[in-house]
Amino acid sequence: MTKAFRFLLASLLALTASATWAQDRVALVIGNAAYDQASVLRNPINDAEAMADRLAELGFEVSLVTDASSIAMRQALDGFKPKADAAEIAMVFFAGHGIEMSGENYLIPVDAAMKTEAEAQLEAVALDEVEAAVNGARGLSIIILDACRNNPFARSIIRRNGSRSTTRGLVPVDLSRPGAVIGFSASAGRVAADGNGRHSPYTQAFLEVLDQPGVEIGQVFRRVAKKVIDATGRTQVPMTESQLPVEEYFLFPGEAEAVAQGAIETPDLTPEPVHGILKVNLTECDRLAGYPFLPRVEGDVGREFGQVPPIEAVAACEAAIKAHPEESYFQLLLARALLKQDKKNPRIQKALLAAADQYPAFAADRLGLLSQHGLAGQPRDHKLAVRRYEQACTGESAMGCHSFGAALEGGIGRKKDREGALAAYGKGCDLGFANACNSLGRMHDLGKGRNFDPVNAIISYGKACDMGYGVSCMNLGSLHRGGVGTRKDDRKAIALYRKACDLTEVLACVWAGSIHETELNEPREAALLYFDALSRGIKYDAIKGQSFKTRDTRRAFQELLRETGFYDGEIDGLFGRGTRTAIGRLCKC
Repeated sequence: MTKAFRFLLASLLALTASATWAQDRVALVIGNAAYDQASVLRNPINDAEAMADRLAELGFEVSLVTDASSIAMRQALDGFKPKADAAEIAMVFFAGHGIEMSGENYLIPVDAAMKTEAEAQLEAVALDEVEAAVNGARGLSIIILDACRNNPFARSIIRRNGSRSTTRGLVPVDLSRPGAVIGFSASAGRVAADGNGRHSPYTQAFLEVLDQPGVEIGQVFRRVAKKVIDATGRTQVPMTESQLPVEEYFLFPGEAEAVAQGAIETPDLTPEPVHGILKVNLTECDRLAGYPFLPRVEGDVGREFGQVPPIEAVAACEAAIKAHPEESYFQLLLARALLKQDKKNPRIQKALLAAADQYPAFAADRLGLLSQHGLAGQPRDHKLAVRRYEQACTGESAMGCHSFGAALEGGIGRKKDREGALAAYGKGCDLGFANACNSLGRMHDLGKGRNFDPVNAIISYGKACDMGYGVSCMNLGSLHRGGVGTRKDDRKAIALYRKACDLTEVLACVWAGSIHETELNEPREAALLYFDALSRGIKYDAIKGQSFKTRDTRRAFQELLRETGFYDGEIDGLFGRGTRTAIGRLCKC
């Protein structure tokens, strides 16, 4: 194979499962819409069916129940409990009417009359019953309640009883079991929208977030909440109660960025070397489906996977293949566009096979993706997936080595093999794949006992940071800030955080500012960095717990707001209504 040029090609989807990728996962999905004593709800059946399909794609054994009576709901829960008790992850999703009575939450069957509170408590299914069915899971038990819709039952009971002990929304619960998570579609006592489209805002947000690989379960609920808040203009604010376990869990494994001190995932940022020569000019296929950081010509920046317009990209790549049948690179882009359009489409595999002659190692890695997740009509086969990843790594595919390392680390298709994972990540790093360097650093950084190796963590994070991988710069900065594996160096940490911020990791600006503020007593420098982060869209509520600790910093920030025309109030270090309004204008949030 010719090696005159080495092109950089980012992955179709991040694949690593650096924490838990459970193979035994079960879900019960219930959607109630056709209520006997109320008007038919528009979306719960659509919501339930779509969630059932998505969870099945993620490897859940799914039981779907729609328009369930009181008896049917309880039978479904009774039948689900033995499955949950034997599973690593168990989930119950409910869409329909929910109600709070005397401080307890209830899910309403379609045949409930709900004439009095006493009758309602017998007819409706208590949340405690749902928890009892799901809480036997070994690792994670999840309940998702899209059940705060405005419903007539609360008004009916209040009218008959003359009591206000019943509310339209649901109320928080007190969780004590480790691994339990309950998501509510609206905050306590508030009503959630059923939605004007095909799905409610809450379910729609889950469908979108569950499409993103490498998002840890806690962050799933945070991202869902943000989407709902944005979609509803802040009129609906989801609520989550959780006792998350120490171990991280991923519903759709991907680049699990285990970042010291809470950094976020940044999938699909770093390219993979792929061997081949492209002698054709830039095409519409490149523009619509090209991988990020694949500069075939100056100005070609590619697109993140979420930004690929599937219909237009598929048509453009088919045209490119027709015009340039000798170059199978366009088959790789076609596979990417098809994957965005429909993960079940068997043409994805056909396109990858067509590219295998010119790009055998890359194709093997992508075919492993299909086997691991059961995509493109292929059966889920973790053993086949790990064999393909190993083949890709042997063929010098950096991304293949990364995928192989993730499989060995997570026990996907084989027994967990820490040393094998380190070797695979190391090879991927040596081949120039920053994700692999970061994963190698993470294993050294977060290892327990003799596996804790901060010196090699610094080396690996440093390599990835030098390649422009912002999350690794944040990781490295945190080690310097804490004096882990090296001497404590606040200035070095600030420099690394600022580099990460320049590489789009905006939270790193806040971390740098917090050092200026709390450790170096430099309020003006801290204020400048907080101002930068907010002006780039980060939300004040998301950073207020780790910023603006001192009154001097708050004064300096108010001065910046005044200098830039956002604020004309007092410089008093008090963040009252005027300052908060100015911050809202600054971040446009």
